[in-house]
Amino acid sequence: AAVRDGDVVYDLGCGDGRLVIGAARRSAGVTGVGIDIDPDRVAEARAAAEAAGVADRVTFRRADLFDEDFR
Repeated sequence: AAVRDGDVVYDLGCGDGRLVIGAARRSAGVTGVGIDIDPDRVAEARAAAEAAGVADRVTFRRADLFDEDFR
């Protein structure tokens, strides 16, 4: 995707968060939100974001994507 500064990347069913983390690493002006129903995967994604140095620009939520309001 042509992600640019100011974009917010959403990943529904984010798993380990690699898509959101990769987008945030690509540019300091990109933020991201990952949503996953599995609390272990959300914890894994948060740890990966911390290790990648982008935890301040990405958020991971434990939620059912069919119930989550991500407008």
